[in-house]
Amino acid sequence: MAQQPLRDVWGERRELVEYLLKDHVKRGGKLITAPQTALYDPKVIDNVNITVLIRQCMVGGVVDLPRLVLPVAMQVNGANAAVPPPKYPAAAAIAGSAGGAADNPFGGPAASQPSTGGGAADNPFGTTTSVGGASGAASARHSHKPSADNPFAGGAGAAAVADNPFGGSSANGRPSAGASVSAADGAMFAARSGAASRKGPGGGPGEPPVTSLASGVRLNYSMAGADTSGRNGGGGGAAAAAAAAGGEEAPFGGVRPPRLDLPELETGQSEEELRDLAFLLFTAVAASGAGGITPQQAAGLTRVLAQQLCVEEARVADIQRVLRHIQPGGAPTLVDGMGGSWPPARRASLELLVALLVAVRPGDFTAASPAKAFKSFLRWKDVTVAVLEQQLAAAAGGGGWVSGDQVQLKKLLARLHGAARRADVRGESDYEAEEYGEAVQALAGAVQALAGGCGSGLRFPWAVRVRLAEILITALFDTVEEGTYIDEAALVLQFLDGAMWPALGLSPPAALAVSAWVHFSMYVGTGCREQRLVKQLKGQIGKLALQAEAGSAKKPADPFGLGEDALSPAAASQGGAPPPAGELAGDAALSSRVAGHIVDWVFVRLCDYHAAFPRGENLGPLLDVFVFAARSRGDSAERLAGLLTEALCDSGAAAFGRAVRARVDAAASGEARLLEMATIAHELHDADNDVYVGGPTGGGGGGFGSHLPGASAVAAVQLHGLYGAHLRPWLAAVSGVNSAVLDVFRTANALEQRLDAPVNKARAAAATTGAAAVPAGAAGAGAVGGESGNGNGVAAAGAAVLGVGLPLPPAVSDVVCSYSRWDLMGPLKTGLLQWVSTQATNMTTWSARALSTEKWKALGSGPEAAHTGSAAEVFRMASEALDALYGMDVPMPPGVQEALMEAVDGVLKKYVTHVNDKLGPLQRLIPPTPPLTRYKKDVVVKQEAAEVDTGKAGSKSTNKKPVFLYSVPGVEASPDFTNIHNGLSVAVVAAAACSLNYLRTRAEMLAQAARDKHLQCAALHPTFDSAPAGTPAASPAKAAPAAAAAGGATASPSKSEAGEPPALLAGSLAALSTGVVYACKWLATRVVFWDQRFGWLELLYRHRLSNNPASRIEPLLDALHKVLGTVCPSLPDTVRTTFAKCLFQASVQALERVYLDGGPCRWFIVQDVPALEQDQLKLRALFHADGEGLAREALDAELERVGRLVPLMRTEVGPLMDLLKTARTHGTAQLTGPSGAPGGAFDEATLMRVIAHRPERTGSKLLKTLYKLSKRIK
Repeated sequence: MAQQPLRDVWGERRELVEYLLKDHVKRGGKLITAPQTALYDPKVIDNVNITVLIRQCMVGGVVDLPRLVLPVAMQVNGANAAVPPPKYPAAAAIAGSAGGAADNPFGGPAASQPSTGGGAADNPFGTTTSVGGASGAASARHSHKPSADNPFAGGAGAAAVADNPFGGSSANGRPSAGASVSAADGAMFAARSGAASRKGPGGGPGEPPVTSLASGVRLNYSMAGADTSGRNGGGGGAAAAAAAAGGEEAPFGGVRPPRLDLPELETGQSEEELRDLAFLLFTAVAASGAGGITPQQAAGLTRVLAQQLCVEEARVADIQRVLRHIQPGGAPTLVDGMGGSWPPARRASLELLVALLVAVRPGDFTAASPAKAFKSFLRWKDVTVAVLEQQLAAAAGGGGWVSGDQVQLKKLLARLHGAARRADVRGESDYEAEEYGEAVQALAGAVQALAGGCGSGLRFPWAVRVRLAEILITALFDTVEEGTYIDEAALVLQFLDGAMWPALGLSPPAALAVSAWVHFSMYVGTGCREQRLVKQLKGQIGKLALQAEAGSAKKPADPFGLGEDALSPAAASQGGAPPPAGELAGDAALSSRVAGHIVDWVFVRLCDYHAAFPRGENLGPLLDVFVFAARSRGDSAERLAGLLTEALCDSGAAAFGRAVRARVDAAASGEARLLEMATIAHELHDADNDVYVGGPTGGGGGGFGSHLPGASAVAAVQLHGLYGAHLRPWLAAVSGVNSAVLDVFRTANALEQRLDAPVNKARAAAATTGAAAVPAGAAGAGAVGGESGNGNGVAAAGAAVLGVGLPLPPAVSDVVCSYSRWDLMGPLKTGLLQWVSTQATNMTTWSARALSTEKWKALGSGPEAAHTGSAAEVFRMASEALDALYGMDVPMPPGVQEALMEAVDGVLKKYVTHVNDKLGPLQRLIPPTPPLTRYKKDVVVKQEAAEVDTGKAGSKSTNKKPVFLYSVPGVEASPDFTNIHNGLSVAVVAAAACSLNYLRTRAEMLAQAARDKHLQCAALHPTFDSAPAGTPAASPAKAAPAAAAAGGATASPSKSEAGEPPALLAGSLAALSTGVVYACKWLATRVVFWDQRFGWLELLYRHRLSNNPASRIEPLLDALHKVLGTVCPSLPDTVRTTFAKCLFQASVQALERVYLDGGPCRWFIVQDVPALEQDQLKLRALFHADGEGLAREALDAELERVGRLVPLMRTEVGPLMDLLKTARTHGTAQLTGPSGAPGGAFDEATLMRVIAHRPERTGSKLLKTLYKLSKRIK
């Protein structure tokens, strides 16, 4: 038995708890969670008292989760359960992990995780993303009645108000080059309103936060297992290992949205530090009035971003107070000391951090107590110093140190680290204002000195700017409504495009690439259910492709295709400087790297799409994205086809292997394993046809077939090879047939027929469209999106290169050409021929046994049962053998049916031979011809008188010799008398004839049944014997000219060429037909020449007809009529007709013998001829029976044997003697008719025998002279 997979008990428990909580909220209930605690943390839901939870949910109202947690002594850690969550995304859906919905192929939503580097009490910029904090911050924005001080009260629609600078174009008057949201897109992406999702549940200031649950994905900016100490948060550790495996490991066995883990984007900062830095820079740039926004609008944007980044209100207030040091009117002395005004470019740089580090003191922070305020100051200082220290060191390394003096660089780095250690303050007791001021001044000096030798100066490194852009673009999405833009997304994005990106020095291509990645990540994070994101994503990828291809047409002096347009004019006006060449290269390569990262991430899932998309949901849209991204990164059509082909093959192999391991018992027989594998292959083929390749895959997208011609053929070839790897060794070892072996052959043939169909279809399509070619320029014209930038041009290019109607791509062609069929017919034929040989031996033995015990008695009295038991037994054996052969329900190899029918044919022939041997030759029934004698009057008269006297009543003969002169010996004298008389009676011979006839009719039925079964089997189990694999059959129109050209004669195809078997049982049918005729002839001969020998050969026409009228044929006709009436009613029609015809032939034969070889007691004169003719007519009338018997034409044809002798018998002896002399000389003599017309020609023997029976002396003398004939029998 196959080992059953272990249950994910912890996953099932989490599913139950989450379902109870969600259902409670849907019914109007509320949940209270502990502050700074993630609701979906395993430490919470694994230790909830589920019994009490069910009771409270049934009652309704408020459920206080902290009160339901088990005591510490009873708590467990579900992460250390015996059944860990599956690592692969598909396994989550299979194992039933609680992390995601059933229709999310990528696992569960990213649950909110507490920061491992400290909570709100330790880090002013690092608030954990607890559900309570996020919902409390978002409550005002999700209210249906915006407050009066909200400048974005109208949402996207308010952007058109006159005093709203974001209602029209960007500040520089040009359309935004980055990712933008049109009015239509804003409406499309508007957050769905609902009482539960749009209103943040309220709560007093002293109450714990109350949260409404939603089933979607919560944005989580922290990394599970990441080091939040501020040194390697950008990648590495558990997160890096999970990303390398295809996705980040998420709670409950799910897979989080993918990360853009590129080596050049490593920042060395944690996600928390980058998020706090993004908020600080965004607030600083907004406060500068960049883009022409008012302070009120800046405050509104800051409030929106704080809600999206889950920044607490207290920290927002601290940041705003800190930023007053660079604001006019905030702290004039500090502003003067920092070099005058602060344009956005200075605010979005390291210079801002240096200035704030020098100016900010503990007094800038407020809290409930001085100690907490000082701790907030320390946290802010630690983060700022960490960012300065890390980013300056990163900027100086990797070729960024332009001065070239490595010794000076080493000294400056040591100075920087030393100043940072000097400024490290751990508590209020360690802080002294003057000492701290000197320390931070020294740190600022070290930063300035180090920045002076770096190529980037005090600008943030390129990787940090890209990461900051990723965080800010991600903040455009609602944290509650999965995959939905916030109401203010259009305004925030317009500010980012018009002010934030120029201030950071981020070029539009880089911003567009980051936006495309974020949209892809969000789409995956929603479980690929939000198809609205696909439109934005395709449009952005299309723009990336457009920029990449447009860049290739630039002049050679600008190798990266960016030039002066890389920066908007607003950048220069805001104090920005042209970026270095390295950044230009990075911007140009980022779009390709983003597309490559999307391709790689999706490709991992496509390589096991059976598991990643159990029901095919969302495969179509992801395939579209995959194709768009691959084209945008520059993949050729051949390369794309190769990737799709590889995914089809890899997924088929993975799914097949996984199912084999789970369902096939290794201890079972080879046949059982192959049958189960065939079932698996059928199921996978059905899934490919219906879901993944040819059918709809959800979301309006198509399967692999819409992007790859011959996709179904590739999947079929892969399944064929996978199953064939197990089948071929078994075929080589099979030696016989049984029910299990036949099941394998039957199933394998059916599977191969199914898999062969798409392969042949692909080959036929390729052969039909092989001459088609892509018009010049077609691929280039459709390679990128049109003016709208929606990416449809990329799809058109993919369709033009890979669409149906063009030859198969090389990758597909290689797979299809590798297809080779299994040799099922060879081993199957060997086994079946062995079975046929056994059946032939058994049938021979059984038929011999049946014949040896046969009594040759009819089974019944009617024609239907006139045959014997042996005949019925032989037919039953043959019929059962045929039924057993086709009852195997397997494809019939050529020659097997013929072999079985040959065996049946042999058995039937042996039956005929047995009957013929039992009957023996006809000659033993017919007595020998008496010797010829010539007429001698005294001898004839004396013999006739003696017989007459002996026949009179009361006469006494004194002669001891027998008076009656016999012409032929009696039947008793025959050596076969006992055998014929006792063993071959009329009933026995009639039964034998009926048995042969029965087998003949049944053989015809058997042959027809074999032909029908052959055709049915061929239709049910088609084979590939007509043409080799990959060779299409030639049409008749093409085959006929080819045959004529080869010199062959034009002829209609035989049945075997047309697919029908050749003539079956032809030999036995001929033998049976001949046997029936022979048995009837033997029976008729027995009646005439055995039973009625004395009447026909002795009494008929004895002595002279004119003297003995009683010797005519009437008594014999009565005897024949009696025989016909006794035998014929029990015979079948065919046998009855055949016997009657043979009996008539025997009677005519007896008449001829009487005419020509009647012995010494028969003499005919001319006057006897009319009587002879009358008797012939009487004989014909008996068998004609007034039209109910034999046909008159047939009777006349048989009577011709004796009718031709009548003219001779009517001729006088003189002319007969002349004819005899002529015949002796010339061999034959022709008789002349009464009118002088020529008559028949007769040979010498006939003429001599006619004269020998004439009572004329002249004729007798001639015979004596010529032939020395005796006058009596010696």
